[in-house]
Amino acid sequence: GILDCSWSGKQVAGDASILAAACSDGRARLFSIDVGIASGDGEDAAAKPAPAAVASLECVGAGVCMSVAWGCAAAGTGDRLALSSTTGKVYVADTAIAGMALLSSWDAHSDSGWTVAFDTVNPHVLYSGGDDAAFKLWDLRLAGAGRPATSAGSNIRSHGAGVCCISPFPDECARGGASFVVTGSYDEKARLWDCRALRDPLQEIECGGGVWRLKWHHTERQLLLGACMHAGFRTMFADVPNGDAVGGASVAQLVAGPSYTEHGMGDLLGYGVDWAPWPTAWGSSASERPLLAASCSFYDSALHLWSCAASPMPASV
Repeated sequence: GILDCSWSGKQVAGDASILAAACSDGRARLFSIDVGIASGDGEDAAAKPAPAAVASLECVGAGVCMSVAWGCAAAGTGDRLALSSTTGKVYVADTAIAGMALLSSWDAHSDSGWTVAFDTVNPHVLYSGGDDAAFKLWDLRLAGAGRPATSAGSNIRSHGAGVCCISPFPDECARGGASFVVTGSYDEKARLWDCRALRDPLQEIECGGGVWRLKWHHTERQLLLGACMHAGFRTMFADVPNGDAVGGASVAQLVAGPSYTEHGMGDLLGYGVDWAPWPTAWGSSASERPLLAASCSFYDSALHLWSCAASPMPASV
């Protein structure tokens, strides 16, 4: 089975794009998908190709690979891929069209590692979170050739339960060289962090359910969407002013927005969520379009498409 997948964000030959997958057999896999063909209709739609397997890498000692994330490495070294696992180990691989090569692996968490994410400002920084309630920051500059990453900071006391997801601010939202990150936890809170000072979060937002996924909008870059398990789905708005003082509310804040509770409530579990592009065929100017989101709940196998305004204030949801 596949536990997580992520687009590389880069195209290779023709219109083909690369999708990375974290798999239950303890392997990372790369697939090539021709986006040009896959977006066709009519006769072209009937000829849609299956994803072509490009490469596979065994993550020795992983158990199950739980999450996967892309990060742009230093110039000339290709794109890096990071994975977390149920044994608490984290893996970093170098990828190329010809395959993948393991750069480093290390024991990052004492329990299952739920999530990994690369920093959007510094390509040498990797974040990880696990069921041990630890949020950790790793320096990858010395990782490789059997050497693990160097610990560059951690917080093991602020999360009341496992850290399920880590979502760094988009790079254009960064101010004064700061890296801001939002974490989601089983303790039903989203937390905002200035990663120069991990002793305490800048802010906590009660979400009503475990925060399993957090997704930034692809154009409205300060808008965040969360899948909150027993409490459905919630929007949040990140306000990042120009100041760069460490640890102050003037640096950044997270504002709770409207929730979508038409499904994924209670034992049904809201697990999957992401922003959806506005279909061109629907018309209307960009300024008039509401924002579209797609959400999935687990036990009723439901998929909903819904809309909200690009505002932290309650809107038509």
